[in-house]
Amino acid sequence: MRQHLAKMKVDCDNIADIALICSFCITFLYSPILLSQGEFSSQLSSDFILSESFDWNITGEQIIWGTRWHSIKVEKSLHTIPGARIGGSWSGWEAWKRNEIWWGQEKLIGVVEDDIVIYAWLNLGIQVEILPELHKHYWSITSNSGIRTSFPSGMVSFMISPDVMDLEWPWSVTSLISPPKMNGFEVGLGVISSIYGRGWLLILGRKLDMLGAHLVLEGPDIKISCSLVFNGFLKKSISHRHGSFGGNTQWSVTW
Repeated sequence: MRQHLAKMKVDCDNIADIALICSFCITFLYSPILLSQGEFSSQLSSDFILSESFDWNITGEQIIWGTRWHSIKVEKSLHTIPGARIGGSWSGWEAWKRNEIWWGQEKLIGVVEDDIVIYAWLNLGIQVEILPELHKHYWSITSNSGIRTSFPSGMVSFMISPDVMDLEWPWSVTSLISPPKMNGFEVGLGVISSIYGRGWLLILGRKLDMLGAHLVLEGPDIKISCSLVFNGFLKKSISHRHGSFGGNTQWSVTW
């Protein structure tokens, strides 16, 4: 009986989550589509990069002070398989390391009025965490999928990252718009759900031809970042995050 009640409670929680996601998506998908019918133009870029738009994508990160944390991520597009990519990453410091490999696939769902594009993607991978001092390691299956809608004034994305081994279903919904009359200013809003609870996300920033600066409020945390783009493909960034557990500053290079 208790198990049955517990299962009903989980089902009700999942239904509530789905209802919240749907309402959030409708709100953000409907309003930007109305805006896109005006004279807006997009100057946006994000972590989602179409496989057909690059051959290799390499990112290196390092914390400037504090923990000696390093990270490198490499992605290779597979032009022989449309929309496919493979990737791998390494990150960690003296007492903890993480290695991951994955396969990604993206699919064009549709185009609305020649300027609203909808993509879906799926990533599947294997992740290994190592504790050198304890001589222990843990492995897990990673996955995430989502839908991204791009339009002349910005983008809306929904992502879900189910934990296959622990039956957790973290998800996020984000929206970012950049009207041209605001001289490159961007405004974004999001909702995030994870094993630690639900939170919100607010993004304020500005992008010029080579320079970008953003202020990100994520629950109790605050992040300030600045980036420079050279020759259209080499990007150098520096950011500082401060929250309830302290702060750290890190830099990254992407090419």
